[in-house]
Amino acid sequence: AEQKLMTSRAWMERQCRRSSTARRWAFRVAAVLFGLLAALVTTEVTFRVFDIRPPASTPTDQCDAFKVRNELNELGLREPPGFPPLRRSGEFRVVCVGDSMTYGEGVETEQAYPNVMSNLLTERLGPQRVVTVVNMGKPGEETLRERQRFVALADRIAPDVVILGFYINDFAYQLTGPSDMLHRIYDLRDDHFVFSDFSYLFHYAEKKIRLRLAYNETLRYYRVDSLRGVEPAAFEPVAREIIAFRDFAEARKIQFVLTMIPWLVRFYDYPLTAMHERLGEFARENGIPYCDLVSAFDGQSEEPMRVSVANHHPSVAAHRIIAARLVKFLDDQGLLPRQESTSLPTSRGGD
Repeated sequence: AEQKLMTSRAWMERQCRRSSTARRWAFRVAAVLFGLLAALVTTEVTFRVFDIRPPASTPTDQCDAFKVRNELNELGLREPPGFPPLRRSGEFRVVCVGDSMTYGEGVETEQAYPNVMSNLLTERLGPQRVVTVVNMGKPGEETLRERQRFVALADRIAPDVVILGFYINDFAYQLTGPSDMLHRIYDLRDDHFVFSDFSYLFHYAEKKIRLRLAYNETLRYYRVDSLRGVEPAAFEPVAREIIAFRDFAEARKIQFVLTMIPWLVRFYDYPLTAMHERLGEFARENGIPYCDLVSAFDGQSEEPMRVSVANHHPSVAAHRIIAARLVKFLDDQGLLPRQESTSLPTSRGGD
């Protein structure tokens, strides 16, 4: 009986020790969870008190960036009604054709590079020379539609120079895969969990994670999928459109210039050099003046060059850089008129 009692006591002691250990671990886990909860609550309160918002990731989030005028005139141009006026004697006229990069998505009309070019050209050529620069950019268009729009308006606008603004996604318009992938990237960037509507902290963290994932997917899109566009079979339709554009312009004695706007997200170890080199090689082979704008951004930080964290369109500062480089390129190529001593009124495109 005594032995049974000792065995029972030993068993109870072991059970007590186990129970005590379990209680200690339970207390530790509860303390950790309580600490995490307290930290989350404290962070949430801090975010709300100081109104810390997540980075804008969608057009509806980018309030200030997208509070811009997007009015089109009767010709479908992002210009005032009646612009451009009938050509005047001694006038130098430039047309900038392109997509949303030329149109100036996210900036005001007068801040887009065609309008900035107008001011720079007026300064360079002097007040005696009438200068008009027309913005023929339209979001979502590719080279075929850009050429068709120019053909329809060329006689009405009658420019001396037409600048075709090429962007990296123009390589991929002939491919179906990249377009589908872009939609997936937009969905990844723009979707959100319902809980993020109630928590500043969760909303902030989710947006940051989604932006990073969207960045990685976008980089892969341009590096892998869009780079297929530089392959001969895929690039040939694009090349034909550029040649047709050039031939139409030259038949009307309009100087044709090709330029390429870089991806304003990563300048260090720029991942899309092959695209720029392919377009430059094509331009040299066909005697087309080509201005590669990637070098214009040497030494610049990426973020100030974009409309916002999520919007990769050029910022006001980037449009100024693009305009300055294009004006210098026109001058270096001898495409600017000589200054004249006759006094003529000045005209600023887009005003």
